[in-house]
Amino acid sequence: MSRIRRYESSGKLHLLVREYLRAGSVYMDLGKPDLAFLYLNRCAAIVDFERYETSLLDRKSIQECKDRLQALENEPLFVREIQSEIDQRADSLDTRLVRIWGLFSLSRLARVGSRLSRLRDCKPIGTIGKVAKFLYPPRQKRMKRREFRQLDNLIAWLEQWQQDFYYFGPLYVRGPCGPLQLFDLVGMDGIRSLYWFLEREYCNFDNELPEEEMYTEPGIIPVTLLPDYYLRNGQENLRAVPLLAEELERIRADFDFLRSDPVPSQIQSRLNQYVVMDILS
Repeated sequence: MSRIRRYESSGKLHLLVREYLRAGSVYMDLGKPDLAFLYLNRCAAIVDFERYETSLLDRKSIQECKDRLQALENEPLFVREIQSEIDQRADSLDTRLVRIWGLFSLSRLARVGSRLSRLRDCKPIGTIGKVAKFLYPPRQKRMKRREFRQLDNLIAWLEQWQQDFYYFGPLYVRGPCGPLQLFDLVGMDGIRSLYWFLEREYCNFDNELPEEEMYTEPGIIPVTLLPDYYLRNGQENLRAVPLLAEELERIRADFDFLRSDPVPSQIQSRLNQYVVMDILS
């Protein structure tokens, strides 16, 4: 993995994508599907962000990456199992409750965002906690201009990261279980899910929609699991990682809580607890 860290630090994407492909292929051949998916998915993400620039990866290698990712669809991948579970549960809730379920996860990402905001040009992700606080409860009046600006800045930053894919200074910040990097959010499609969740929130408030008519993006719900973070730091069996198991239990508990028909004050109290929670320790 030393070459991966070296290429990540250098910002030489043409070397990095090849190393991601090589690592993913090795882990796949060793029968380690979660680790294989980690690196093959990163390879595919960079090529996607670069709009399939063949200067980064030749067509044969791109096809190999696609074929291997397709083959992994038949494997018991942790990320797909959890996403399927979340989707099924979300289908049993009305949109208003799915939105609140997403707000719970957004709130628990606040401390993660604070850590990542120490990276150069990553300051906007540190505002997740502030944004989560003013998104609930839905208000009859318009969002304050300052709040709109904070939300808009965070959305714009997420959009830029998706479109341009550039590295932000030092790639790693200290984390309780090992170094944490922005790209750890890719595993559960985190950057894209964050973007679409907040984009819908912006539209909801800009159009002054009542709570029962608000749109939402359930993909944000499992982003807090951060499987890439644990895999990169040597915890290969995701189902046996205590912190991840605790977070998964919180996600499931949130679902049960929402089915109990909570009142707004109970929801607000839960959000207040989550926004200061450190899910990585």
